[in-house]
Amino acid sequence: MFLKRLKLGDPQEATDSAQYSPKAPKDGDPIPFDVADGFAENFPTSLAPTPVAYVAGFSRVFEERVEAPDGGKGESRSPQNRDHFIREMGGSVGWAITVAFAGAFVIALRAFVADVFVIGSPAMDPTLSAGDRIVVDKLSYQWRSPERGEILVFNPPKILQDMRPQADQPFILRIVGVPGDRLKIQGGQLYVNGQPLPESYLQEPTTYEMAQVTVPENTYFVLGDNRNDSFDSSIWGIVPASKIIGRATSVVYPLGKFGEL
Repeated sequence: MFLKRLKLGDPQEATDSAQYSPKAPKDGDPIPFDVADGFAENFPTSLAPTPVAYVAGFSRVFEERVEAPDGGKGESRSPQNRDHFIREMGGSVGWAITVAFAGAFVIALRAFVADVFVIGSPAMDPTLSAGDRIVVDKLSYQWRSPERGEILVFNPPKILQDMRPQADQPFILRIVGVPGDRLKIQGGQLYVNGQPLPESYLQEPTTYEMAQVTVPENTYFVLGDNRNDSFDSSIWGIVPASKIIGRATSVVYPLGKFGEL
């Protein structure tokens, strides 16, 4: 049965729908209001809702149906359906907000805290090989300066890019000299401030010589662990502190090399 939106006190609608009330009153008869305390028992019929209004009113509590423009089947708009629709919309919006926050968190994490990089060359063999996945800590250097022996990840300085224009990806090499250090390579040995630096991480002994250099302020001198096959500071010079991304802290892949550096 389709129910229209009815106006209270419409005589034509009352006549058409009187069959729905087994005690439909006649004009002028009083209508008892058992459910409305405070109303007079003999309220004028002309001011009371018609019987069809009762039917429509009670029906709207459970379900409203709007007749389709073409006379076809109406659309159900029950309160339960509306509530369900609102709950589903709320759930979808909630998931969207959660995903957005998660995405923002990951972006912030990778930009300011840590990120994963893939090694692309043999310059750090045997410590790190091409294809290894490493975690790079971007936060600790905000509170302290890089130290000798740490593995540095940095953007290529201008002199390096001038020498190799295709070198537009981050580099990874080991710090062997910090600001103020005096470095030289002689007889296959690296000397720092006149003292030989123990380097158990080397692939093999160094086969070239390097005259003494002094590391300027706010810069770092970096070399590869695969010293004889590394494009590093012995060739193109120093790394400005402004180019530093962070330090490599651990290997996450392959699993056989999983652990801290």
